[in-house]
Amino acid sequence: MVQNYFAAKPYIDAWAPDTRTLTRMYIRAKTRILKSGAKATSYALVECHRIKGAPKQRTVLNLGQSFAIPKEQWRALILHIDEGLRGQSRLAFESEGLRHASETIVEKLLEKGYNVDDPRDDRDAVIIDEVHHTDTRTVGGERVALKALQLLEFAKSLRMLKLREDQIHLATALVVGRMLSPGSERHTHEWMHERSSILELLHCDLPSLSSLYRIGDALYEHRQSIMDALFGTTKELLGFSETMAFFDLTTTWNQKVVFAGR
Repeated sequence: MVQNYFAAKPYIDAWAPDTRTLTRMYIRAKTRILKSGAKATSYALVECHRIKGAPKQRTVLNLGQSFAIPKEQWRALILHIDEGLRGQSRLAFESEGLRHASETIVEKLLEKGYNVDDPRDDRDAVIIDEVHHTDTRTVGGERVALKALQLLEFAKSLRMLKLREDQIHLATALVVGRMLSPGSERHTHEWMHERSSILELLHCDLPSLSSLYRIGDALYEHRQSIMDALFGTTKELLGFSETMAFFDLTTTWNQKVVFAGR
């Protein structure tokens, strides 16, 4: 008869005072009937692992029949063993017997070459302290830029110019591209395609390069109307009035010539 006291949970989640310790070991008791009719119980330290996704158990150390740690202390013993294998010492020992058993088991495991950091799963492991990026895209700057254009009612200004919704989306993407990664239409097209999530945020497909040129020409053609509309909205948002300043450029030019002559 085999008694697995942690069968419902093959690994133990335990909390240390300042960190979380996770171990996949447990103690298994196996009882057999001798010819004399007496019962003999042997103990083993067992570890859970997976092979092709299926859970398996393997005995990492036979503890023998003289194993004397009470069952209520097995959980604490497992945690002490795990910490000892990792070179840690955070939990206080409940008894001298527990300390001695823990140190003895750790010593035997290390003599056998047991490595607590070896993978216990033949599937691809998830390494929580490493991050590898593939095909990543920026999103933070795009969201900020889109919010700014929304507050300035940029799309409303373009609708007043009779632009279609797909053209408005394309114009918005082009303007955001100039805000976050200034460059030509070709550069913006590459930015949209390879590095930015602007098209996903606008729910539109990657445009052709020629369509970017056309929408850029349309924005330039109506630049005065667009600037007037954006300036008016900005005044309302920030609550400022227009201020005009005049400069005597002739004097500025003459001063520049004098300073250059010195």
